[in-house]
Amino acid sequence: MAIHDFDMARFLLGEEPTEVYAKASRVVNKALMEEFNDYDTLMVVMQTASGKQCHINCCREAVYGYDQRFEILGSTGMLMNDNLRPSTVRRYNSTETEALPPLLNFFLQRYTDAYRNELDAFLKALQEGSAMPTTPWDGRQALLLAEAAMESVATGRSVAV
Repeated sequence: MAIHDFDMARFLLGEEPTEVYAKASRVVNKALMEEFNDYDTLMVVMQTASGKQCHINCCREAVYGYDQRFEILGSTGMLMNDNLRPSTVRRYNSTETEALPPLLNFFLQRYTDAYRNELDAFLKALQEGSAMPTTPWDGRQALLLAEAAMESVATGRSVAV
């Protein structure tokens, strides 16, 4: 459920997490999750050797749309990326404030430009013989974090990576 979040966390942290702690539950569709021995809600806390911390919250289904955002807090400020919406208009009236249109609800709507950029980088690497911006190592590391998170869910303890 969170493999891309692990990959993004590695990129944003700028170093590899060395410890993972995770809790998971079956809240949205308990019967289906039990049938497939899976979870629909997940929280992960990771730490790097230098002490950087990251937490990831995931849920397979949000009734208000495809919710994916991040915040980075640092010693010199904060970086925030909010959800995408079809419009940035906000409505205020006597019964509500900050009424916004729903979030874009499908990953293809949200990441069209990213997929185009990935394909362009891939084609450029093939045509020019240049290095790819991501490697099999990146995929391996994200998978190791996912496996550590699942071990943590199973044991209830932090897992060294």
